[in-house]
Amino acid sequence: RSTERHLGRWLVMAQAGQSSGDESVQEDAVREATQGAASSRPAWSLVAWALGAEPPEAVRPNLELIARLSDRPSADRDPSFLFRLARAGRPEARAMLDGMAGSGRPKDPLGIRASLRLVQHFDPAPRAEARQRGLEQVVEGSGKDPLRALAGAALVDLHAKNGGLSPGLRERMNDLQGSKALRAACWAALADCAPGTAVNEASFRRLEYGWIE
Repeated sequence: RSTERHLGRWLVMAQAGQSSGDESVQEDAVREATQGAASSRPAWSLVAWALGAEPPEAVRPNLELIARLSDRPSADRDPSFLFRLARAGRPEARAMLDGMAGSGRPKDPLGIRASLRLVQHFDPAPRAEARQRGLEQVVEGSGKDPLRALAGAALVDLHAKNGGLSPGLRERMNDLQGSKALRAACWAALADCAPGTAVNEASFRRLEYGWIE
């Protein structure tokens, strides 16, 4: 626990202990966040929050800090913890999500995922509408099928409770189910089977990190 580099793995084990009734892990995290080395307190504050405590101090996350809170190697720069903050509506996640999403249509899978969470949890209505148009442009564009299908799955999640996609976008998603690109076919099929929850942590890891290939 003495180094930030392994905090993501420590958190996984702490959550396993917590699920079996060990609450001392939360106390350990709070103590490190308030009394530990100054350089490690921000990371420990987020660990304490993940274990159910209020963060002892406000934390502005950056890529390095978020990577250290992943259970993957820090060199992978895995932003999973950022999306954990986003799902909880934590305002400190917004700046990094904005940077990932960019302006206009998203350029990569992380940009699409960031756009989805911004619309769901942070954007005011006009900005949310503009961001959704950006996702629609990805689906309708001539880019690679996996990116188009992921953008479509994000839109399906956004519209699951209000009638779903327009007929044109629905037709494109149906076509993508027959794509020769495995990731594209999986995203399109998953959106059809699980509208509203298609783009989640587990599915993103399996499809975008290549676990199915």
